[in-house]
Amino acid sequence: GATRSLALYRTLGKPRRIVSSLIQVSRLRSMKGQLAEAHAALDEARSLIRADWPAEFRILMLRREGSLARDAGRLTEALSLYRDALHASAAAGDWRLEVIARTALVDLLWETGPIEEAAREAVAFAEDLRVRPAAENDMDVMFCNLIGILSEAGRVDEASAVAQEALPLIRRSRKYFVEEWVHLFWRRGQFETAALLLGAFEAETARSGAPPQPNEARLIAEARAALEAGLPPDEFARRRAAGVALGPPEVLALIAEGLARPAQRVAQSADGIGVQP
Repeated sequence: GATRSLALYRTLGKPRRIVSSLIQVSRLRSMKGQLAEAHAALDEARSLIRADWPAEFRILMLRREGSLARDAGRLTEALSLYRDALHASAAAGDWRLEVIARTALVDLLWETGPIEEAAREAVAFAEDLRVRPAAENDMDVMFCNLIGILSEAGRVDEASAVAQEALPLIRRSRKYFVEEWVHLFWRRGQFETAALLLGAFEAETARSGAPPQPNEARLIAEARAALEAGLPPDEFARRRAAGVALGPPEVLALIAEGLARPAQRVAQSADGIGVQP
């Protein structure tokens, strides 16, 4: 992994490779909650970067520093660093880096709120990507986030339209971020589909061992509570259990089938959200 690569590049005396590996080690340590070790790796990387190196190294550092600040709950600092990374990417004229930086910024704006600001940024970004596409594995995250943002904001028709647009891309990349789809199908009044996808999400989380990010955790918590209230207990349990057995092809087929059916009208009442007859 990254640690072995780092040791190899140290032996070979490849400073740029060492810096890239240290940034990767920092990311992995952070994912494991080892923040002190993550900071130490990043500090070493920073000390090795030379002024004449390409701008990408500084941009990668800014992104990693922003992520560490975010992990530590310093969200104002993280926002500033993410914005710096975006400005540096745009100044370097590197569209790929700009897309990655802008995706990260939108995701953090979604976490910090208000959601209307995140929605404005995400919608504008999607419009730019339609004019100037990026690599599909850089665009799929953004479009899935846009689906989640619009769904959480209650803009269900817009979220559904983006979902239809993004589905071919998501099928090719196979990164479908099931949390957003659970929320969207609940919002569309398709409770049975949402409950199946909830089971698939829970199985995926158990396999990976990684907890969902704050935005996705919030979507799942809201959708789960509504599904528990909106479905008979035995039906909810049966659907969730069936969803656990779904693999990626079945999940993608379920999403496509659900989008092909019209959304049901969903009513807000004192008891919560439910499907109108």
